[in-house]
Amino acid sequence: MARVVVVGAGVIGLCCAYALRRRGLEVVVLDGGSPGGGASLGNGGWICPSLSGPIPAPGLIATSLRWLARPDSPFSIRPRLDPRFLRWLWAFRGRCNARDYRRGLEAVAGLNERTMELFDAMAADGVAFEMHRQGLLFLFRTPAAARAERRDLLRLERHGQAPARWLDPAALRAEEPGVSDAVIGGLLAPAERHVRPESLTRGLLGRLAELGVPVHGRTTVEGFVRRSGRICGVRTAAGTYEASHVVLAAGLRTAELGRLAGIRIPLEAGKGYSVTLATPAVRVTRPLYCAEARVGLSPFDGALRVLGMMDLSGPDPAIPPRRLATLERAPAGYLRDWGIAGTRQAWAGMRPLTPDGLPIIGAPTGQDNLIVAAGHAMLGVTLGPATGEAVADVATGTLARDRLAAFRPDRF
Repeated sequence: MARVVVVGAGVIGLCCAYALRRRGLEVVVLDGGSPGGGASLGNGGWICPSLSGPIPAPGLIATSLRWLARPDSPFSIRPRLDPRFLRWLWAFRGRCNARDYRRGLEAVAGLNERTMELFDAMAADGVAFEMHRQGLLFLFRTPAAARAERRDLLRLERHGQAPARWLDPAALRAEEPGVSDAVIGGLLAPAERHVRPESLTRGLLGRLAELGVPVHGRTTVEGFVRRSGRICGVRTAAGTYEASHVVLAAGLRTAELGRLAGIRIPLEAGKGYSVTLATPAVRVTRPLYCAEARVGLSPFDGALRVLGMMDLSGPDPAIPPRRLATLERAPAGYLRDWGIAGTRQAWAGMRPLTPDGLPIIGAPTGQDNLIVAAGHAMLGVTLGPATGEAVADVATGTLARDRLAAFRPDRF
């Protein structure tokens, strides 16, 4: 039986391992840290095809320059003289145009077409996780932000996305009574869902154990074994794991693993933050996206998570008090009586970002048994099951022609 070694036990790696095992392959998962940790741990858990647009977008450069002068901005860059980072930033700048944004949105929307079906299939197969189906509500304080989001949602309807409904102030407050008078309107994307992400990874780990898939934490990959120019094993301090295929799905560390394997994978850390409240002062009935602030709120069973921000500051896990305070204040511009009360848990995670804002999925030219699944930015939960199925298609030779063309690893 073919044996696939999946490197990385975040949501992407676990979804890949699950899909591969369901196809009948022998699978082993290796993770340098704690399985289910990293960027998969404290995010908002949104299953949100409606937010398929890549991060580099038209006008982002000008907007970012204005933001850089504000200490409370949603986006910040810590300048550093690192040639890799400077090359990445220059390539990112080049993608901030309407044509690339539109193409990227269409590509991700296509990958997302079976997302809800795949989540339902996982749940039916016994993967236990907390999932909610109340949709996603966009809140706007300005007409310009509303127009931009409506354009994207209209494009996504061509890929089967349920039409979003515009809510005027009265209708909006009927749906969410806590919305403040500063909000001029909202868009309700009714088909969106959200999960508690730590429950999803925990459920996947449990189901993988039932399926006979070993998951080894604290097992750092140190290199690869080659035979006749082909990777045939993974070296760790604990020993070597033979492999017919290797899947690199280790989030930000995938860039380093790529260098060990002889391929270039340009990833940068987009640090995001969240704070989870055990006793929120304001009741929120569904996920909310505060558009201008770039901040979201996810209600879970017994908790509310506030999430957002983007810092290009390198792989630095620190949580600056000023950034955390900015995140905690942001919902006050959208919700009446907002405040932080009771127990809170702060978190920071390193989202792996590519220069064009699209994930990397597939095998590099000339290395058909080395598969990359990384760079999902803020869509790791959304795209996890679809990425797993795509990786399984590559490993089993059943991939439809050009289906992953936009995501190929050697496009850089």
